[in-house]
Amino acid sequence: MGEKTKELEKVLEECREIFEEPRELPPNRRVDHKIPLKSGIEAINIQPYRYPHVMKSKIERQVVEMLKARII
Repeated sequence: MGEKTKELEKVLEECREIFEEPRELPPNRRVDHKIPLKSGIEAINIQPYRYPHVMKSKIERQVVEMLKARII
């Protein structure tokens, strides 16, 4: 292993909690993100983005994981 690889591994180990996948929503903060909605406006109805068929199972798995974690 090169010196750069060792340095990178050290940084990754020291900051491993940053790189973990989220399992829940972040804690409440003093200022939360909001999307202001206009009254009387209907939801936008457009076709979903196209994606390769090979990604279908991965996307569905991620949605199930996020639903279980109550992220969505």
